[in-house]
Parts: sequence; C-alpha cells; structure tokens
Amino acid sequence: MKSRLVFLILALAFSFIAFHFTPAYSDFLPDRKYLIQASGYLTGKQAIYDSTLALQLGTSGEAGSNWLSTLDNGVVTIADDNYLNSGIWQTTMLQYGKYLVISGDAQDVSGNTIHLNLFGKLIGSNQDGSVYRITGKIVATETMKVIFSAKVTLIVSNVTSQQTQQQPQQQIPQQTQPKTLPENQISAAPSKAQSPTSDVSAKKILLIAKQTSPISISYSYGINVKVFYADQNPTANFDQYYGVVPNANITAQILDSNGITVKSFEGLTDDHGYYFYNFRIPDNFVPGTYTVHVTAQIGSSLDSKTLTLFVRPYYG
Repeated sequence: MKSRLVFLILALAFSFIAFHFTPAYSDFLPDRKYLIQASGYLTGKQAIYDSTLALQLGTSGEAGSNWLSTLDNGVVTIADDNYLNSGIWQTTMLQYGKYLVISGDAQDVSGNTIHLNLFGKLIGSNQDGSVYRITGKIVATETMKVIFSAKVTLIVSNVTSQQTQQQPQQQIPQQTQPKTLPENQISAAPSKAQSPTSDVSAKKILLIAKQTSPISISYSYGINVKVFYADQNPTANFDQYYGVVPNANITAQILDSNGITVKSFEGLTDDHGYYFYNFRIPDNFVPGTYTVHVTAQIGSSLDSKTLTLFVRPYYG
C-alpha cells in the first residue's frame, strides 16, 4: 500500500512538470536578429516553379509561449523573378519556436504584388540553427501551394565576433614568451601561430550576387550577396548553407552609361556569408543601362562580379 502511494505521488509530480514546463524547442531570444533561408517549390494549376525565400527578422517581445517579431528585409524569388517585402508583415514564433507563422506582401519591379501566408513546423535544431518545413500558399495571378525547407540561424554582430577573435591573439605573446627562452626561439613562436591565418586569408573565395533588375524609378532596388570558399561550392549554388565566408568586406558601385559612379555602398557579410542592401531608385536617375560592380575581399583573397542593371521610367 505504501509503495502504491509513493508511485502515485511520483506520477502526479511528473504530470505537473510535463504540464507546466514546456521545453524550449528553439533558441529564440528577445532583441536578436535571425535569418530565414528557404528553398523549394510552388505548385500552380499547370506548372511547378522553383522558389527561394530570404527573410531577416528581429524578435521584439514575448507573449506567453510565443515570440513576436518584425521583418527587417525580405526577398522572394519565383522562377527568377524577385519580389521585395512591402507593407507590414506579421511574423510570430509559436510555442517557443516550435511553429512559425509568416504573412505579408511582396512586390516586383513592375509593381505586381504577391501575398504570402506561410506556416512552418520545426523539424530539428542544434547549435548551428533550426530546420523547418514550411507550407502554405502564395497568391499572385493564381494561388500556389508552398513546399519549402528552411534553415533559421542567429545573426551575430560582426563587431562582437571580431572582438572575440582578437582576444586570443592578444594573449598569445604572454603564453609563448618565457623569460628563459633564447631570443631566436621567441621570434619563431609567433610565426607558427600566424601561419594558419595567412593560409586561410589566401584561400580562393567565390562571390555570388543576385539583384532586382529591371527596376523602375522610385521603386526599391535590392542586391543579395553571398561569399563562399570556392573549393567548397564548385557549382556556385547561392542557396548552399555551408562553406561560407563571414566578415568579408563587400564594396559595390553603380555606374551610369558614361562610367560615372552614381551610387556606392559597402558592408560586411554576416556569419552565414550573407550581405543584403537595398535603396529606393531616386527620381533623378536617368532611365537606361547601368553597371553594378561588386567586390568581396577577406585578407588577400578577393572576387568580383559585374552585373547589368536596367532602370526603367516610373510607372505610376
């Protein structure tokens, strides 16, 4: 009788814990930036389209077991047509990130609007990020069903990562300079520590860039850049998740038909080798053909690409 009572108490205790303590399905935290990279297919009435999705989210608060977030940037590609986010998007992580709900509008250069209504379910997660299966629909001239696989990763500040990388370098001289060593041995120690860094910086890199073109005056132009180690991405696959180069310097110039720079910008790739920039084409742009020159560099390794940008008159 006593053993049955103990068993009953333990069973009730475990039931209480299971009911009141929900496991953390994903590592979403407040005031953080996350990158969603998804790829898959859209099925219409008569065709199947290749499609990709890239969203940058910022978590803004918690409501019970749900995380609220805002969309910073978003690009949807459907059969090589690019759509940039427009208007207000609703993005929510339900049950501590077990589910994702995403809805909003995106617009192409001609002003055509699509509406996304997506639902994601967590498949698995580890220290590298979380993997979701995304379904739902995208409404354009027809309603298309969505079948995506997505990876969600935390975007770490480049400043923080650089400071973290510099700390071990500051400590190395203290650890490798015993007072009893001869002078020639002291000078040899730093060269051994620096040789791996020089090898990495000299490794060949690959820059892949996608842009919104053609684009109309007064519309938003966007460019997506990813940088890889060339030997790890031999097929130049933009959507590949591994072999990326973080903290690569990105510089870009937009030149008119006379070779005059009309716009320039720069930045660093994030921890996923990704860089995104967009701006509104100003009203004083002259319709015509422009050249976009993009360069990525890390250490002594660099790669560059030249894109052609077509700017069309404003369509009101």
